[in-house]
Amino acid sequence: MSATGSFLIVMLVIFSGALLIEAVIVILAVMLYRKRGKGEATCGGCGYAVEGILGTTETCPECGVAFAEKGIRPASRGLSRMSLLIIFIGAFLPMVLAGGFIFFLITYR
Repeated sequence: MSATGSFLIVMLVIFSGALLIEAVIVILAVMLYRKRGKGEATCGGCGYAVEGILGTTETCPECGVAFAEKGIRPASRGLSRMSLLIIFIGAFLPMVLAGGFIFFLITYR
């Protein structure tokens, strides 16, 4: 195999790895978004929607924990700013590093 062919394979592997990392980060971001609830109050222990049962019971019907112990998370649909920053950095950092590494390979090969 020629040097150019080997170089192209290395570039393909680097970018494929970066894209795989980005895909995992996007999947985790979606999971975090869904875990935060559907715009209703949730149990602080397990995330169970407690909107319809507030005031009728003092424990979560899903996990059995007392609301006084773990609390109730207020209704929220979005991610926190810190979560968004981590997702942004995690999504673009692999591509930037892969691009920098490939630039290094092109320049110094």
